[in-house]
Amino acid sequence: EGAVKLHERSEEHASHLTLAPLGGRAEKYLTALARTMTECGAVTMTEGDARSIVSGVAIKLREDGQIADLPEQAAIINTLCAHHVLERLAYPAETVRFEHQQFQEFYVASMLKARLQALAADGGEQEILEFTKRYVNEPAWTEPLRMVAEDIGVESAASPSGTNNVRTGALLVYQALKCDPIFAAELSYLCDPLVWREVGDKLKAQIDS
Repeated sequence: EGAVKLHERSEEHASHLTLAPLGGRAEKYLTALARTMTECGAVTMTEGDARSIVSGVAIKLREDGQIADLPEQAAIINTLCAHHVLERLAYPAETVRFEHQQFQEFYVASMLKARLQALAADGGEQEILEFTKRYVNEPAWTEPLRMVAEDIGVESAASPSGTNNVRTGALLVYQALKCDPIFAAELSYLCDPLVWREVGDKLKAQIDS
């Protein structure tokens, strides 16, 4: 996260990310690209597919009243490649990718964490089940979920009195426990001792059974 923020604030890139066509919404476009690549088990995407993805994001922004006019799809991709963490490859076909796979995983992890926090605060049983089936039980999302757990651990250590991270971490571990007890144990270790207090007994009983 620190590397991304430093990049965004640099004199070379900051104004380009704030002005059209991105309008300060690079994260939304990059998250959508990262999510789609991860769903496909890929680290590259054709430029045509990338344009379709960012077009969908822009349409949603307009529907939500956040922008008045739709930006040009190619201009979005061009700016993300010139001034953010996306890059263009000419061979063997015109494709785009993140400059490093960890950037792709970072944006996916941010999306997953936000969704988990919402579910932990006010998620219904069916919503949680759908999240588990789509993300926790699919190997493609393993590394981003580890990043979520690590982030929860860092934030919990910095603010031990906060309960949001404990609820979010516990939900993540409990859902992983339904799929893979060993993965659940790994996530609980990454989260924080406060999360372990919440999930430890159930986790140990499941592993020992």
